[in-house]
Amino acid sequence: MAELVQHINAMHSYHSQRFMSRHSSTIESASSHKSTSKFSINLPMPAKSTSSRLSDSLAVLSDGRRRRITVEQRTKREALNDLERRRRYALARELSALREVIPEMKEGFRAAKVVILAAAEDHIRLLERKLRRDQNILKAERERHLNLKARLRELSVNSSA
Repeated sequence: MAELVQHINAMHSYHSQRFMSRHSSTIESASSHKSTSKFSINLPMPAKSTSSRLSDSLAVLSDGRRRRITVEQRTKREALNDLERRRRYALARELSALREVIPEMKEGFRAAKVVILAAAEDHIRLLERKLRRDQNILKAERERHLNLKARLRELSVNSSA
């Protein structure tokens, strides 16, 4: 997990100053509506290159047509894209951390998200069974301890009488 964060930091260090100066107000306004959580990742993301002023004012629709968009719309879209990218990085980081915890997943083969989640579910169920077994053993040992204590009291009362 730490290696992934270091890799992302190294990957984006070159662009961090330029990105933060251009988009800091946009990201602050977009992220002020979201609550922070342990899954958020606060790394600078690379800035999109702007080749010309014309490309900043045109957007290509899904059917191939073009339409004019305002700078505000483009800025909002870039901020939302950055938030989505951060969410994907956070998800990848958490899946990597989950994979490291699961003993069956440590062999080093690449696994799909659904495989990691299924293995995590199996591992949790195994741990739950072990916990129930250990709790039953503990309960039995406590009862045995109380019985031995009561027997010891009876023996000490009988030997002193």
